[in-house]
Amino acid sequence: MRRAAPPSRWPNPRLRRTRRLWFRLDRTHPREWSWEPHPRPRWRFDSPSGRYRIRYAASSLRGMLREAFDPERHIPRDALDRWVVAVRLRGPVVDLRTDDTLDALGCDDRINTSREPQIWDYAQRIGDLVWETFESARSGVPGIVYRSRTTPQHNVNVAFFASSLAEVAWVRRLADMPELLDVAIRGDGFTVDLPEEW
Repeated sequence: MRRAAPPSRWPNPRLRRTRRLWFRLDRTHPREWSWEPHPRPRWRFDSPSGRYRIRYAASSLRGMLREAFDPERHIPRDALDRWVVAVRLRGPVVDLRTDDTLDALGCDDRINTSREPQIWDYAQRIGDLVWETFESARSGVPGIVYRSRTTPQHNVNVAFFASSLAEVAWVRRLADMPELLDVAIRGDGFTVDLPEEW
């Protein structure tokens, strides 16, 4: 990182629009999603101050499975009951793949993929900065787009907030998507604990 911490203010953030669908695998149906913040941050852009809840999605179904089940690439039988949720963001995004955004935030590309504790701490502070910058304007907090650690050639990820103007396009059980499971097995080397009736 080029700084010890992200800037305390971000006066002129450059945002981008995204029209694609994003895909999330979740134990909970989106009707029952809680936006209560985690008491302690768990993932890359979770709030270190406990002010918001964030969810993560991938730009492809393949990327979604890789993010959820790497490095083992094993889908246990109970995971087939999880929900595949397709989400569309109606608001803009902060794009951490662009040079100008990385420069403005004082970081480099490690912010996208590294799992080093100090990098995650920096990323979580960026989450706080994005939330603070836009929540005060009450204009909807943008999602944060970042490069995928598992499938960087084919996939990008997004972290989205409760007020990211996200709408659910469709929801299906993973068990009801045999074509996707077949692609995972044949194309990405997954093992899947299939029910006996399959």
